[in-house]
Amino acid sequence: FEMVIVTHSGELSNESFIFGRTVPAAVNHLKGSHRNTTDSLWFSWSPASGDFDFYELILYNPNGTKKENWKEKDVTEWRFQGLVPGRKYTLYVVTHSGDLSNKVTGEGRTAPSPPSLLSFADVANTSLAITWKGPPDWTDYNDFELQWFPGDALTIFNPYSSRKSEGRIVYGLHPGRSYQF
Repeated sequence: FEMVIVTHSGELSNESFIFGRTVPAAVNHLKGSHRNTTDSLWFSWSPASGDFDFYELILYNPNGTKKENWKEKDVTEWRFQGLVPGRKYTLYVVTHSGDLSNKVTGEGRTAPSPPSLLSFADVANTSLAITWKGPPDWTDYNDFELQWFPGDALTIFNPYSSRKSEGRIVYGLHPGRSYQF
């Protein structure tokens, strides 16, 4: 914008002017989604109102280091690929106008890698042991949750001290019933 200031003295006048710019508006409704993928995050937002030059998209790792940086103008969604399964990322969407800016922060987490190599051991008529191979060590995950169908009231025992242990013992099964774990 331009501001003009005019001074008057009788019939005479003189003016000075200055150019300025307002701080751009931030985007709205920033949200992240993994869409059930282990290596991608989609972030979407409503556009910033008013005038601006471009968006700067800065993705950060959990330790605060910068993972990626993009500059785009006419976007309201961005996909980040090649991410670590189960990891939580932080995105800054910075709206730039000249040398002024405004930012919004959002978070998203990729889906964790699933366990593999599931197997049963010590199968009896009311109990069994179930084991699996967990995700690779370079991925992020907190623990495992064992789910089953039909939803009988079963007792699940973790014989190890770690939540990341790759096995559980199941008690309270009905003899001869088919279960899905």
